Amino acid sequence: MRIYYLALSFFFLFAGGFVGLQNTQAQIQLRDGLMDQHFTYIGLKHGVDVHSGPTRYFTYHYFDPQVFSQSHQHLFYRPFTASNEVVHSSELLLRLPLGNRMLVQAQLPYATKFRQEEDSDTLESKQSGLGDLSFDLGINYPLGQNGALVYLIGGASAPTGSFDRFDAAGEVEPHLQPGKGAWAVRGQLLAQGPWKGKIDSRFTWQWVADAVYQYHFKNLYSYQYGGAFRAQAGVSTKLLLGKGKSKAEQQQAALLPSFRLVYDRNGQDRMHEETIAEYTSVQLLRTELGLGYILTPSNKRSIRVNLYANYPIVQLNDFSLLDRKWQLGLGLFWGLDLREG
Repeated sequence: MRIYYLALSFFFLFAGGFVGLQNTQAQIQLRDGLMDQHFTYIGLKHGVDVHSGPTRYFTYHYFDPQVFSQSHQHLFYRPFTASNEVVHSSELLLRLPLGNRMLVQAQLPYATKFRQEEDSDTLESKQSGLGDLSFDLGINYPLGQNGALVYLIGGASAPTGSFDRFDAAGEVEPHLQPGKGAWAVRGQLLAQGPWKGKIDSRFTWQWVADAVYQYHFKNLYSYQYGGAFRAQAGVSTKLLLGKGKSKAEQQQAALLPSFRLVYDRNGQDRMHEETIAEYTSVQLLRTELGLGYILTPSNKRSIRVNLYANYPIVQLNDFSLLDRKWQLGLGLFWGLDLREG
């Protein structure tokens, strides 16, 4: 049976490499809470991200530089009309341990992005499809003797998602495309450990923190997305709901509430090596609340459900971006310890 599970896991990993994924950052996310080094995890996540405000967006008109040098962008701004931009993103996740200190992760997202005027059923624009394949490799190091760990993580996204969905006028909306059309690389530093404070003896507390930066290369259409930086820190706790009374009854159930602060900073996009006229950068400070439920039928199996919601506290946008309103997410993960014995 273990051979079957292992074969299934590798199938998802390599199938994801050939199919292609969504262009989201695929860092090993804190909210997943899947840092048990010895477990293989297969998961499915779905998130909804909503932006709104006076209608404003831009399109990119590309000309082959060997023929023309007049690629440009158009800004559309209707100050008396409000619009919502909504992104639904589903991701298939696979995380595999490599020995006692390393892990590898791959993510396969599918996204639907659309913009719609408020109080209207008419869609202004909509794009759906597989995006950019993301994969990461991490190694952990112990911090002292109290069980804290630091992870060094590197990753990349392959340009398997579509960027070339031009309209009849030869224009494309860069921020509604399923993919970025170019490679991206990232580095991440992540740390977690037990909280030693005497808050409440009924709970097991843990702190978490990380920072990640992703750099995007220029695509075939001379468009380059801005670099993305994220830092977050928070605490989580584990409340045990039930436990088997004997060694033969190893089933456990627990709730895992969490809270964190998240800071995002995205740089300006570039076109033909020049910063585009309509700016695309954003700084955002937001809070995130999470609630997890974990069921452990045995010491070799784990089932986990994660819910999270975040809301911006402070947001500084350049002109052409709508304001982020809220984000919700749901994740379901199945974990197996495939070690012998």
